[in-house]
Amino acid sequence: MQQLVLDASSVVGLLLDPDAEEHAIASRGSLHAPSIVPYEVSNVLRRLQGAGKLADRDAEQAFADYAALDIELWPWPTLGERVWQLRGNLSSYDAAYVALAERIDATLVTRDARLARAPGTTCAITVVA
Repeated sequence: MQQLVLDASSVVGLLLDPDAEEHAIASRGSLHAPSIVPYEVSNVLRRLQGAGKLADRDAEQAFADYAALDIELWPWPTLGERVWQLRGNLSSYDAAYVALAERIDATLVTRDARLARAPGTTCAITVVA
C-alpha cells in the first residue's frame, strides 16, 4: 500500500468535493499528516463558513467527516529539524508536509502548485485540481 501525506488543501478537497481527485488517490494508500492538519482544516472550514461559501450544516458535516478520516498524525519532534532546514523556501506549515513525506518516503498530495515547485524538496509531490 502506498504511503500518502495529505496537506490541508487536499484534505479540504476530500471533505467538500465528492468528485475530487483526492478520493481516488486516498483509496490507494495509507494516509499521514503532520499534527497541524486538524487545526488547518478546521480553520479553512471556519473561514469558508464565515464568508458564506459553506453552509453551517455543510461545515458541521465536513468537520465530522474529518474526524472520521483515518489519518495518522505525526508530531513536531519527528519533523522539526527538516522543517527548519526548509525555511528558506517554504513556510513552516508547508515544510511540515514536505518533511513528513520525505521522512516516510511518501507522496505528498496537495492542491498547491507553488508547493510542488519549491526548491529543496526531495519527495514526490502530486498536485490535484
